[in-house]
Amino acid sequence: MYDSLITSFLVLIVSIILQVIKHYPGKIANYIFIFWIFLIGYFVATTYRSISLLLKIFFAHEVDLPIDHTKSSEEKQAQIKRIKSKNG
Repeated sequence: MYDSLITSFLVLIVSIILQVIKHYPGKIANYIFIFWIFLIGYFVATTYRSISLLLKIFFAHEVDLPIDHTKSSEEKQAQIKRIKSKNG
């Protein structure tokens, strides 16, 4: 998820550089423009991946979450006592 953030800052920096370089046309400006286009494509792909993962987590059903029904009532009571004794 950090690659989307890093890529967005790189797009910003390269965009600023392109604003300065547009007054000095040449091969370097063309190479930087091609690199900028690549960064934008990579940014869109990584942003899509991040958003889709976050939406899957947000809309996860409780059915998909593992539920442990194997504990007996005595075990549950003992666990509650342990938690209460740890908390104070």
